[in-house]
Amino acid sequence: MNKAALLITGVAVPNKEISFTEIYQGMLRCFPKEKFDYYFQSWDNSPHWKTFFTENNIEGPCYLYPEPTPYNSFVNYGKKHLDIPDQQFNPEHRPLQWYIFGDVYSENSYVIRKHNQMVGTALLIDEIEKRIPKLYTTYVRTRWDLILDHQFTNWEAYAKNCMLKPRNIFGFAGLNQKGSLIIDWIRRFGKKEMSDYYIPDLVIFFNRLAFDTKAVLEVHERRNLLGAEWGWGQTLIHLSPLKNTPIVHKIHTSDVMIARLLKK
Repeated sequence: MNKAALLITGVAVPNKEISFTEIYQGMLRCFPKEKFDYYFQSWDNSPHWKTFFTENNIEGPCYLYPEPTPYNSFVNYGKKHLDIPDQQFNPEHRPLQWYIFGDVYSENSYVIRKHNQMVGTALLIDEIEKRIPKLYTTYVRTRWDLILDHQFTNWEAYAKNCMLKPRNIFGFAGLNQKGSLIIDWIRRFGKKEMSDYYIPDLVIFFNRLAFDTKAVLEVHERRNLLGAEWGWGQTLIHLSPLKNTPIVHKIHTSDVMIARLLKK
């Protein structure tokens, strides 16, 4: 198969339980460089990408951008369609109390930066296509602090599937050793309609045709981009330029885990 592009985006955060070297070696096992080209993105106020590069002898580059302004588009979990504009609320228009990710929103809540995932990915894709003459059919987005294994998951097969079937999107969530979900938004909200509009985002495979970088950045400029899993649903479903609605496959596997969930 043709090579896919692996996008490592966001912020590298040191963890006492696992080194940057261990994290990177897991990536290399799952996404060998013979099959995947690596691209890195971070924010210009985040210094730890340099340590990640140094410890792993990565020559770079890491594409840096100013971190987006924090804001929140609100999810009202009493309604079905999370990603249509009249159910997203800018902070200045919010009701007195809305809930997001099961918690009462506050000005200091960390979720006000969760749209950064989609923004960073859009910026990095545009950067790649501006600088690299080679265009990719399949993109794989993951994060700096992801612990990957390949005991059960044939990662290459998902990349190949997206190349052949542009409507397919694969989103991976983590399982603990007992097989229960580490992050399970369906369980937390208890409503099926909430589950229909999010994409697990620890690892996401998608065809380039499904991601409209211009539309995503325009919605972001209007401060109307949702965060995290729902932001990915908004990006790859609602804002997708495909004529037919993308088909989202949600996969729960113990082969993925976030380093920050380990005891520090």
